[in-house]
Amino acid sequence: MISQEAVYAELKVPWYLNNHGDGYRSAKLNKKIFISSGSSNNAAKGVAKFVVHVPCSIKVNALEAGGGKEVRAIVDFGHGLFASREESTEATFLHQMADDNGYLIIAMDWRGMSQYDMPIILGMLIADPLSIESVRDANGLLEMESLKFEGNKVRFLNGQPPSTIFYGISMGGILGGGYTALLGSTELIDRSILGVPGTPFSLILSRSEDFIDYNQIMLMNFYHNRHVRIFLSIFQLAIDSVGAGGHLAGPIPTENIPRALIQAGLGDTQVTTIAAEILARSLGASLLPNSPRDVFGLDSNATDPKSALTELLYQREANALPETNEFPNPNSVHYCVRNDWALRNQIIQFINFDKITNPCADDNVCAKVRRGVGDVLMMPIEVRS
Repeated sequence: MISQEAVYAELKVPWYLNNHGDGYRSAKLNKKIFISSGSSNNAAKGVAKFVVHVPCSIKVNALEAGGGKEVRAIVDFGHGLFASREESTEATFLHQMADDNGYLIIAMDWRGMSQYDMPIILGMLIADPLSIESVRDANGLLEMESLKFEGNKVRFLNGQPPSTIFYGISMGGILGGGYTALLGSTELIDRSILGVPGTPFSLILSRSEDFIDYNQIMLMNFYHNRHVRIFLSIFQLAIDSVGAGGHLAGPIPTENIPRALIQAGLGDTQVTTIAAEILARSLGASLLPNSPRDVFGLDSNATDPKSALTELLYQREANALPETNEFPNPNSVHYCVRNDWALRNQIIQFINFDKITNPCADDNVCAKVRRGVGDVLMMPIEVRS
């Protein structure tokens, strides 16, 4: 366990829902409030809770006037499906990178897709499909103009403001695609890292091992799987407003979209890599040379791409994926991608130096032909400037 301080707090944010507070998880967007407020300054205020993780190296630098790390980046962490901001506390691999390189980690809940929204989701699937509107709110980016720790000002690397990086995993990457595109023109995000992501959500859900349970729940409300398929298509229309599919529908000016690093695993049974490749095309990403396979619509010859897709091939698990319309057998590829030492190093280079490196330059890195997911190679990483 990496030593770090967790600071829990809350802030007032503009609130455009018809109710606010922890007791109103089913609140929906109030369009009249949104239109009549004119600006966020005139809107009602609600409370948004967040957590900031301060690694030991930054704490030492702030309190002892040296000897630790200056702040290089603020990493805005997006949690997975039906998790919460507490997932950032459990992400010890991220704490290690933060301590070694000087990252502050911040996290909020994806309102509508957090563990606190499970009753709303179950009610929607079983009896009230129209409540999908209350599911589609996403969290906001925490802006920090001045950072202090126990009254001492935290020093930035080279005296420059730190980079602002979004890093979303699984659902964090799925919603993070739309989040990145939506905030692109605001320049609030410098770069985005999307781990095992994809779009559209209706495709991801129906091809996921997790859909087995959701399918059974929906059949309590529908007569046939054909009805489930129709509902998922309607569901997608509603969620397009917060997902990458809605914000990245072409033609759009890609120059306003921040650089994005997409990481996926061939053989993933939770988020299909087909969806990750759709997202990569939408973002105008390139495929790094020597990748395990070619991807339609992605340039594989770019030497310095603005955005890039990195795929790891887990041969045994990829070969086991069903070719017919049936659920896949669960495996751990979804979790192994974030634990792969080469992809962690790629993340560090991307955060620290705004550089997309190619872990696929070595055939044995991106093609896990001789070993399955149970034999993930782990190596300590520390990148110094």
